[in-house]
Amino acid sequence: MERQGAEDASHGDQTTGPPRLKVLQWNVQGLRPKRHQVLQAVFEEHLDIVLLQETLTPTDFEWRVAGYTPHMLPSLEGTRGCATLVRSTIPHRRVPAPVHCGDGVEVLALELQVGGLLLLVYNIYRSQRHQLEAGELLSLASHSSVLVAGDLNAHHHMLQSPSPTNETGRHLAVLLEDIPHVRLLNTGEATHTRGGRLDLTLVSSDLAVDAIWQVHPTLTSDHFATLSSLPAPLRSPPRWNIRRADWSRFQASLDEWWADFQPPDDLHQQERPDGGHPDSSHHSHTQVCPKSPPPDRLVVL
Repeated sequence: MERQGAEDASHGDQTTGPPRLKVLQWNVQGLRPKRHQVLQAVFEEHLDIVLLQETLTPTDFEWRVAGYTPHMLPSLEGTRGCATLVRSTIPHRRVPAPVHCGDGVEVLALELQVGGLLLLVYNIYRSQRHQLEAGELLSLASHSSVLVAGDLNAHHHMLQSPSPTNETGRHLAVLLEDIPHVRLLNTGEATHTRGGRLDLTLVSSDLAVDAIWQVHPTLTSDHFATLSSLPAPLRSPPRWNIRRADWSRFQASLDEWWADFQPPDDLHQQERPDGGHPDSSHHSHTQVCPKSPPPDRLVVL
């Protein structure tokens, strides 16, 4: 079990202010010789999610990190490999059938439960030999919280790229114009040692509120790692919609329940507000007084 530092980091650097997600993205150009650098960043910077591309790790590669759950996409013939680390205290699962993002495009997708919302996290590597098809994936941002990050090898002035436009860059530029719920977090800083902006971070609009994106000060391969600090999505619980309540039906439901009511023998059960029959009373409430779904938006604390 690998670990850096003397203790397992707590969830984020959250001594003050609202909860945030700290995400590292890096085309690592070979994980094995750089895993200690990754681990140092993970524990010293209290990262929640780590998205790595071009890991070059085989199928039998094992990576154990104290307090984190690794998910690996091995490097097979013709592929470069990806890895995603998630803090183990964040409930999550691997998506077995991710949205197709183009033939040959490497995709590692997870579904996280964060602050009452499902967050889809897509770790993507696209080599220059393959074409990205991100329309279906980015369209999810219209009704879901989505984080998409990776080395996409895309060039377009809308992506702050100084290089000549390529097909993938043109594809993403069209999607950013057509899908209003998607935001590019990059600020224009180079993510490649030759000055390119190859590594992109795209999020749904709810995650873009007060988001912070920057290039990592020390982690470098031929790519610079990037850091994103995102507001943790929170959703209010559903509430009783009393304006739509059918009070006549409610009274009839209570009369029917009372007519058949048999008090329990146990004294502690009798003293409960529901009389020891929670299922029946709750059922009558939900039948005549519906609940309004929580707003599908970010709640900023």
